[in-house]
Amino acid sequence: MVVQLWKLEEVDINLVVSKGSIMLRKFALSMLKRSGLLSRPNPFFVSNLYSIGYLLKSRKKYDELRKDHVACIMCTWDEKFMVPLAIKSSKNFVSRYIIVDKDGSTVPAIKKCNDRWGLDIEIYVKPNLDLRESRAFALSKIDEPWIMIQDGDEVFHTDGPNSIFTLRKYMCRRNIILCAPLNILQGDFYHTSQGGTRMSPHPFVYHNNGTIRPPPPPKDQLVMDGWKIRLPYVYKFNCRVKSPKSLFLRIKTRNLRRNKEEFEGCENLEEYAIKKMGITDLYEKSKQWYDAYLNNLRIYDEKKWGYYPKILREYMSSH
Repeated sequence: MVVQLWKLEEVDINLVVSKGSIMLRKFALSMLKRSGLLSRPNPFFVSNLYSIGYLLKSRKKYDELRKDHVACIMCTWDEKFMVPLAIKSSKNFVSRYIIVDKDGSTVPAIKKCNDRWGLDIEIYVKPNLDLRESRAFALSKIDEPWIMIQDGDEVFHTDGPNSIFTLRKYMCRRNIILCAPLNILQGDFYHTSQGGTRMSPHPFVYHNNGTIRPPPPPKDQLVMDGWKIRLPYVYKFNCRVKSPKSLFLRIKTRNLRRNKEEFEGCENLEEYAIKKMGITDLYEKSKQWYDAYLNNLRIYDEKKWGYYPKILREYMSSH
């Protein structure tokens, strides 16, 4: 059942009643039918409905929420090249970072960012946690009113209509989750994949209402009882930009890494590739693979997919 609740500027706010008693759902439906608010658009706004009071309180605007602190959950794994750009793009939006690193290789780069910009960063190295578990661990360390999810290879817009700072205008209601599409760069900053340049809207800003929790595996995006607002704009770029060896290892072992038992006896992906994939000359193998990989990509088109984040434009013009 999809119910349109209100219109927030260019964003339609809708409700999908998925939980709650039958009587409660019937009452909500009849109430909204009488008010003329019932419609059948795409479900931009998803919620678990537990009470009418919950619905009405969530609809009310609280301007003071816009000024509240934001904690960032950032998971990293061999992101020493990208993490300075990622942190630079969000450092003036968030109050504190909880960073969970897979193997410790990104920690020196994170500490340099901390020293350079004087940020509030907590770093944890957790080699035995997957992405879902790492986010759950970071979540346990947070008590700020807002939580933002940003991976170590994701760069936000900081200027123009898609700037991260424009998100504050939506952050005036309780129990909301902001969702937006993101663009993907592959191999380097100039290429993207043939068919997956833009990912569908995913949750990345949560009002910390006490119900945020990890999803059932194998999913890794945090879930929450609340209202999911689907925004039409691209606010961040996922930059899958690594050295040929690092990119080769991450992509070629993607499915195998879901089974932790596969890594028994291996300290890292490089050792795994040598021992269990039978690769002897990893440098040459990854170089050959990387050249073929780039040939299967396409040039990123700003006119078609949207402008680059300012931080990426500045980096690209200076290198």
